[in-house]
Amino acid sequence: MADPQAVRARIETARQQAALINQIADKFQAEAAARYRGSFSAMDWKLEFGARLVYQPVSTLATAFAAGNLGAMQSGLASVGAAKHASNNNQVITLLANPCRIVDTRLGGGGMLGPAFRPWYAFNTPASIAAQGGNPAGCGNYPDADSFFVYVTVVPPGAPLSGGAGFLSMQHDASGPTSSTMNYYPGINTANFGVTACDGCGGTSSGGFYAYASSPTHVVIDLVGVGGPLPVTTMWASINANGSTARGFHTVSSAWLLFTGQYEVIFDRNITGCSFIAGVGVPGATSPPVGQATTAVRNGTTNGVFVLTTDSAGTAVNQPFHVAVNCP
Repeated sequence: MADPQAVRARIETARQQAALINQIADKFQAEAAARYRGSFSAMDWKLEFGARLVYQPVSTLATAFAAGNLGAMQSGLASVGAAKHASNNNQVITLLANPCRIVDTRLGGGGMLGPAFRPWYAFNTPASIAAQGGNPAGCGNYPDADSFFVYVTVVPPGAPLSGGAGFLSMQHDASGPTSSTMNYYPGINTANFGVTACDGCGGTSSGGFYAYASSPTHVVIDLVGVGGPLPVTTMWASINANGSTARGFHTVSSAWLLFTGQYEVIFDRNITGCSFIAGVGVPGATSPPVGQATTAVRNGTTNGVFVLTTDSAGTAVNQPFHVAVNCP
């Protein structure tokens, strides 16, 4: 069973990450709008942009928020491996392949929320999710989750700014509310990332959580990621001799490192506690090459494998290969 104190620490870290992601997106939204012009949607951009930051630790996000402009912020993130999804063992959030709608009170879920608590599900049967106005096919099953990373949009009624501020809180129970996920005003649609704990952690989660709105508003919630311990899994990749990925599972990127026979393969999670093995082989071909492949942890990232390919004499040559990573 998961250590409750460790779970609370993970969730608090995730909440700090979500708050910083919201601040970063809000700070640089005007610059992004100027860059994309007519095709720009502030809430869609925030969802896409923010989801790419979730693997960064709080310290890196704080530095990014302090950047003077959007370009400097992006350059700073690139220098620490933003594209490589540098997650860590203390805070594990696994992103869904695509955000999945779990609540839309315009279509179900009990109608407009507030001022009151209401229970919803981050995952459950497809019928339960559909009854909340969510995806009729459901959004998956995550019984080992200890938290959920969500994108919350409020659609309050009324003329813009015709009243005072309201707030929305998401949490694992109906006491309080104990925190605010976002503030909003009448007539202005607003979106924020948020993190809510599950209603029973360590393999017993039913996916339930509570939402509270201080004044009536429609609420739309997309499930973006699931927090908790990573399941036992095998990740793998088939890599071409030029370093490109032919196919893979949990593979983010691969590259030839400009030195003969030297490659990197980047996966979507921390692999420092895993074992890995590689062998030369042509993806999709029936005649394998002759040689060998050896592995090591990729320097500078917790998510990567370094692979060296050689011929039968042990001389470094560029070779296609397969690599597998087994994690407990």
